[in-house]
Amino acid sequence: MSLSDSDADGDADRRLEEQLRYLRSDDRLRERAARAAEMTVTERLSLTYTLCHRASAMRGQLSPDIRARVASFREPLGAGAEAALRRFSRLASPGVP
Repeated sequence: MSLSDSDADGDADRRLEEQLRYLRSDDRLRERAARAAEMTVTERLSLTYTLCHRASAMRGQLSPDIRARVASFREPLGAGAEAALRRFSRLASPGVP
């Protein structure tokens, strides 16, 4: 591996970390909450379902090494959030256990 390859990997890692910090930030949460506040419950559920589906599809396209790198930045969900997502999944997909 050349020095420039190492630099490029380091730059990519830094960009990924910056993106994750922004996506986890309070500012990002406030922006999303302000938009969601103007939506109906049905619109919010539809958007949530769409985003979850897109995230799942995108994750499936990542190479195993990229998935491992992203997972290393991830914090586990709390039990309450996980239970809410499971309930939502059952509501959004009738007939799926």
